[in-house]
Amino acid sequence: MSISASPRQRAKLADKIRWVERFKNLETSEQRANQRFFPKIPVSTLILPDGSRIPCLVTDLSTAGAAVTADIRLPIGTTLAVGRVVGRVVRHLETGFALRFVQLQDQQTVEALATRRTDIRHVA
Repeated sequence: MSISASPRQRAKLADKIRWVERFKNLETSEQRANQRFFPKIPVSTLILPDGSRIPCLVTDLSTAGAAVTADIRLPIGTTLAVGRVVGRVVRHLETGFALRFVQLQDQQTVEALATRRTDIRHVA
């Protein structure tokens, strides 16, 4: 695996990895009301109000919202879907934005709804 990122993006990723390591080792705590996690397969699609679709990566996820990396900057308040979950943009991030889901999602199904699973099919 290789990562194509600017030095600043690499530093930010390194900080996030260090935080995950500290969190895993109980050196820090999650202070959010809804526990966030990293999707196993972070690939998804944003569906914009006009119906257009843009590929994205879901960088973290919870039952209340998600952070996504995408090549688009939407105004705060924009309603859209990530995968099959509808939400609104609540803040901008360096490489994307965060959105809050319109409805609280079920912990057991939110990942499947917000991300796209890849099916590997063999053609004979």
